[in-house]
Amino acid sequence: MDARTWRIGELAKETGLTVRALRHYEHEGLLIPSHRTDAGHRVYSIGDVARLYEVLVLRRIGLGLAAIRDQLESPRDLREVVAEHLAQTREAIAAQQRLADRLQRVHATLESGQFSSEALLRVMEDMTMLERNLVLTTERPDLLSRGKVRDMYALPGNRMLMVATDRISAFDVVMPSGVARKGEVLTRISSYWFDRTSAIVPNHMIEVLDASNAAGYGVDDETLFGRSMVVQRAEPLPVECIVRGYLAGAAWADYRAGRLVSGVVLPDGLQQSERLPEPIFTPSTKAGSGHDEPISYDEVVKLVGEERASVIKQRALDLYRYAADVALERGIIIADTKFEFGVLDGEVILIDECLTPDSSRFWPLDQYQVGGDQPSFDKQPLREWLEASGWNKQPPGPTLPDDIAAATSSRYLEAFRRITGVPLPD
Repeated sequence: MDARTWRIGELAKETGLTVRALRHYEHEGLLIPSHRTDAGHRVYSIGDVARLYEVLVLRRIGLGLAAIRDQLESPRDLREVVAEHLAQTREAIAAQQRLADRLQRVHATLESGQFSSEALLRVMEDMTMLERNLVLTTERPDLLSRGKVRDMYALPGNRMLMVATDRISAFDVVMPSGVARKGEVLTRISSYWFDRTSAIVPNHMIEVLDASNAAGYGVDDETLFGRSMVVQRAEPLPVECIVRGYLAGAAWADYRAGRLVSGVVLPDGLQQSERLPEPIFTPSTKAGSGHDEPISYDEVVKLVGEERASVIKQRALDLYRYAADVALERGIIIADTKFEFGVLDGEVILIDECLTPDSSRFWPLDQYQVGGDQPSFDKQPLREWLEASGWNKQPPGPTLPDDIAAATSSRYLEAFRRITGVPLPD
């Protein structure tokens, strides 16, 4: 290929962006590749790369995607826009400093006992002017919901910020202390899989929030970087889509008791943790609180309709087969996993998290033995400690000892390293 053109993977590597981000820019009309090969691969020219760097500069100074699109279509010189923004930023900083000075003087006046209503009025006028003319990014976006592990915030343009916290739950109870870096692992593993499975099933991911893009979303809270994902807002379907490749957990309990596994008949003579002849779809309800309940495929049809039921079942199975093969090459067995789907613009897409230690049962291949429980890359150290602690499994949960929290964190970090092939970046 000509040295002055780039394939999408090469351009992602060159710029430090993800392939998903480049595709999103194309979807938003910000970066259209000059041409495609006969096989459909995107090819970018020098002009395309120059335009991409304009986009990145405008994102860096805090413009949203709509404003960037307007700028790219306008005759205004990029240097003029940047200079204007920097001037506004300097004025904003100066205005904030003036307000801080005024408040300090008011505080001193209060202490001296000589405060007047006129002084308060001037301060209130200053504050109103600041709110009217400045975009304040020190606040988080509006909170939509708070789950056991994730917080969801509203973003403009039918988007959400999905924050994976370090909170950890066991036996449906959130522990009073968290596990270091757990949220980063969940977000970056999800991003890893979303990026690699988007050709199999479309998903809601736009990009992981970090210092390079946060301003464009009006976020200035560095504690959210790396653990948060900007996603498209979809309508969730009321089904947990569980795929099992091995006989473990609740499926093993049902099988041993002679029951069907979510309506699926399994062969006789299987052992605990044994690989199934074929992966099976074992859906469950989405419980607002308490436990999810297993349901049959026919019940899924009643909940979402025959067409959507067929789509989510096939897509869940396809995702599992692909990921299980990839993970096996890296020494991890994905015994089972949970997917969630939603509807965006009439299309069923993958949402929430994807193939993480929280949504999946990861087993080390080199320790796998049929016939019993397996060690796993998740919160196993925490569960084992809780079982031995005498806790009654009712809230509140006990405070975790430092060594248990560290051991649990280590499991999550090792899962990330094995799956992605690199340690979680500091």
